[in-house]
Amino acid sequence: MSLVNAGVFAPSVCSIADHLVERFRLHGILLVGHCSGAVTALYSAAADNRIMGLVLLDPYFNLRPESEIQNALLTWHWRIIGKLVGDGSAQAYLRAVRLHSYLRGIYRRKMRLPGASNLPLIRCWNQVASRGTRILVLRSSSFIPKPEEFDYISHFQSVAGRDCHISVKLIEGATHDFAERHVREVVRRYTEHWLSAFPALTGFAEDPGTEYHSPELADAVSRTDLRVH
Repeated sequence: MSLVNAGVFAPSVCSIADHLVERFRLHGILLVGHCSGAVTALYSAAADNRIMGLVLLDPYFNLRPESEIQNALLTWHWRIIGKLVGDGSAQAYLRAVRLHSYLRGIYRRKMRLPGASNLPLIRCWNQVASRGTRILVLRSSSFIPKPEEFDYISHFQSVAGRDCHISVKLIEGATHDFAERHVREVVRRYTEHWLSAFPALTGFAEDPGTEYHSPELADAVSRTDLRVH
């Protein structure tokens, strides 16, 4: 998982994407990734402009439990406060109160993301989203953060600029593996519906007379077993 979280597999994905684009004379491709595969897909899209869209199933953006980071910050915070009030004087107490207020302000302004966040991955998200890459996030019911946990996807939506194209869909009744038969069908139908809104991801439907790929592509697709097991 440490390799996945560091984006080690992205160059391999980019190489495959470039090979497909060049072989079949495609304008670009779309990546679908689930869980850790979604992490790799994000790293790949940030590194390769030929990846024009992403479908991410239950992506995650944390490295380790947030509580571990919070406990470390609290320990550090109160250790400083304790040093300041060590002599018990009124002036020391006043300094401690002021510092406590200052640090709380820092937490509120700067710590919008949890300390356990995968910052390189989040930078990739920002890069991909800001350049207009189409992103569809499909979330399972079992992967929605608890009330006390940080919701990265909601945060990304709240700070997204006008040029971002981010869609989020909760798949009711889905577990994290999205393995249920009816869930697979919902995912397929919703993804097709989402794709239909972006001609650039569906063969440039606005200009059907223009061929954007080689004739070999149709043959390759026809020989591929697309049944979901």
